[in-house]
Amino acid sequence: MGALYASLGDQVLGGEDGMINGFLGMVASAAGAPDPVTAIVVSDESGDYWDEMAWLAQACRDRGHQVFAVRPQDVSFSEDGLKVPAGVTPGPRDPEPTDQTLPTIQVSVVYRFFELYDIKNVPKWELMLYAAKKQKVVITPPIKSYLEEKLTFALMHHPALARYWSSEMTSPVFERVKAI
Repeated sequence: MGALYASLGDQVLGGEDGMINGFLGMVASAAGAPDPVTAIVVSDESGDYWDEMAWLAQACRDRGHQVFAVRPQDVSFSEDGLKVPAGVTPGPRDPEPTDQTLPTIQVSVVYRFFELYDIKNVPKWELMLYAAKKQKVVITPPIKSYLEEKLTFALMHHPALARYWSSEMTSPVFERVKAI
């Protein structure tokens, strides 16, 4: 969309390639390396966004970066780390299998496009976490459920719960959390 609006002469926040450059910058920062091989792992639950993630991976590859959108079941594990098919693969809700003749490539970063509440329904999640624990791969966003729990923050600001929260926390902590 950024490129389309920019081509019409509009000023686009971040520039016409802002989303792509932002993503590439984020995974480079997570990896601590300038151009990490990246897998965007999209779960069945998040399958509605497959087209966007496949587009992002392709746009990154078009710029010379090794970024691949894959289903969790297409991730393979070895003692060296995680590997994914190096090419275009079917989405999470596509019935067709992945082309087994595609070469595989070891990844440095897993961009997880699945939520932690659904992790038990994500194939091979244990292998991804094990690879991260052994520092064979970096997973981003980090595996920290409190970063995903928006409801907790919403309930912090609900007037009917103010008395409860203030009784459960010291005043400085309560005020600090409310300020978030």
